[in-house]
Amino acid sequence: MPSIFSGDEPHYLLTINSLLLDGDLDLTNNYASVHKGSSQAGTNFSGAPLDHQSVWFERGVRQNWENVYETESDKFDRDAEGHPLPRLRPGQTEPIPGHPEYSTHPPGMALLVAPILYPFRHTEFVEPMAIVCSTFAVIIAFFLFRSLLLKYAVSSLSADLVAIVAFLGTPAWPYGRTLFSEPYLLMCAVGAYSVALRSKMPLVAGVFIGIGIVIKAPLGLISLPMFAMYLNQRDYASLVRLALPVGLGIAVIGCLNSIMFGSPLNAAQPWQQGSLVRGVGGMLFSLKYGYLMIAPATVVAAVAWPSFLRRFPKDGFVIASGIFLYTLVMASWKFWNGATAYAARQEVPVVPLFCVALIALPGIQLWQKRGIRIAVFAICAISIVINGFAAVHYWESWDTNLPLRLASFLKDQL
Repeated sequence: MPSIFSGDEPHYLLTINSLLLDGDLDLTNNYASVHKGSSQAGTNFSGAPLDHQSVWFERGVRQNWENVYETESDKFDRDAEGHPLPRLRPGQTEPIPGHPEYSTHPPGMALLVAPILYPFRHTEFVEPMAIVCSTFAVIIAFFLFRSLLLKYAVSSLSADLVAIVAFLGTPAWPYGRTLFSEPYLLMCAVGAYSVALRSKMPLVAGVFIGIGIVIKAPLGLISLPMFAMYLNQRDYASLVRLALPVGLGIAVIGCLNSIMFGSPLNAAQPWQQGSLVRGVGGMLFSLKYGYLMIAPATVVAAVAWPSFLRRFPKDGFVIASGIFLYTLVMASWKFWNGATAYAARQEVPVVPLFCVALIALPGIQLWQKRGIRIAVFAICAISIVINGFAAVHYWESWDTNLPLRLASFLKDQL
């Protein structure tokens, strides 16, 4: 059965189990249960000295678990039965007794999937079924993306080919094998644009974005070009239909912050400013996380964007603006790469949308040359192989990728 591996995954699973078993978001007893041998954070972490990705407030002051306790596994204490016990860092004092521990990750994904996993509570199937939910989120996103492409494609075959490259030739494929929030953010982003631009359903688009906001607030940025589109069209009814669920999503995350942290502005994961230049450069050129290395098909998409914008200027502007705004914020964040992950994880929700421009390739003059077409197909095939390797060899693809592994192998042979 599929299982989680590392990074944020065990902490997402723990939050899901807290909802399923306790009906709350306080992870104090759940982390203690993992230390004593439960599989609430996954079978690989049962009885392990797992660090806590949690936060609480004492007298209005934010307290991160990692700042109060040692995080390295060999620095944990042991109880009389040999179970790991967190050890205070030098100079730290015991927190206020009975304080709750809430995840440093927004609870939106857990709230979304917990009702689906409820029949599996108290069984060993919660973990694999949680991963299956991620897989289905990516599959749903695939068909929503294909639906959007049919608005621009000259044939269903061309829509099929572009959708395959956009999902199998990018990290969307391997992330369908993970327990991260990115599969759901991808579904929400693609779904919102698909139903807004092709199906003309602003209310449903707003629902997708509202759900995405509860999962990770910055996804709300992709709604701004949609609002601008409806304002430009003076379609105020659609604007209101879009705004209602988006506003509800903002209200829900504000209420959750108030309940857990005492204020709508006290987020689970506060903003940490990074370097925009470093973030953009890393997303593009990093040997470990960059998309030029991991998804070279995006280079072909970049070449096709001018043609796409000429053919579909209104839709192209809306899609491109949403991608730009989301990327601008994610690249400006301190952890632009998503910490321990495959590829620049923060960018995954909009990468397939960037590939929508591939549908305009036949309109480019160079496309008429046979050699160019062969080169494009080869680049897209390489993208699929790279990400297929990561999807199949999931446990071996953290903070690395197939080209980097091959380069290291060749270097060792020389």
